[in-house]
Amino acid sequence: MLNESGYTPVGNKLLELAIKAYDVKGEVFPIWCECLGLELVAMIISGRNLSLGQYDQSLLSLTDSRNISLKLDLPSATVKKMIRLIEDQRQQDKDEPGLASCPDHIINYLTKEDINYNNHYRSITLETFQKDEKLKEFFQIVSTNKDRKGKTFISSMEARTYPIYMLHWHPAKPQFEWSEVKYIRHTQEAILAGQYFADLFVNQARLSSHRFPSRKEEKAALIYNNHPTYTGDIAPMLQCYFW
Repeated sequence: MLNESGYTPVGNKLLELAIKAYDVKGEVFPIWCECLGLELVAMIISGRNLSLGQYDQSLLSLTDSRNISLKLDLPSATVKKMIRLIEDQRQQDKDEPGLASCPDHIINYLTKEDINYNNHYRSITLETFQKDEKLKEFFQIVSTNKDRKGKTFISSMEARTYPIYMLHWHPAKPQFEWSEVKYIRHTQEAILAGQYFADLFVNQARLSSHRFPSRKEEKAALIYNNHPTYTGDIAPMLQCYFW
């Protein structure tokens, strides 16, 4: 829970460092905010009380959006032209493709196939976004969705200036999550779409000049030093790391 765990102060610090790096040195420090990450960063940017966590009803409204795969609803038929305004602003300084660089075939997969897995019960509505000047100034809406009861919520956003990407759905789950109790689509289209977003973020990270001080410290931080445990019989996640 955001109001109890160490996830909140760590996420807050990473966001602070990313914005500072870009503002001071023009340094690319990409941030990927997925599901709870979207909720946290939206809370921070809008200046909400972090002690309330995701239970802050002034920002996050209840939605019937647990365990459901949906087609993305884009803002208009000319969505690529519209959301590329974000990319154009950013490319005045450096060549950084954003969510707007999504090719036509990937957009078709995302909008015509119910492959975008959602598993949250609180969301940012359009009404909340439009009333929050800080959110509007910082983010551009990329996609929306409707929950089972027809309530519209924001499913994707992108920062107007910084390489910060916000998804309330899970593009990687079709590739890696094979739970029998979750409605996750594992079609070829879902796999290709998920891989596109992985490549997008990795390519953004390649633009960063951040490095470990030494090869020794880099090796010590590698995930390969740890071993995942199969947890499919006791938890929704098929693999978990324990420290």
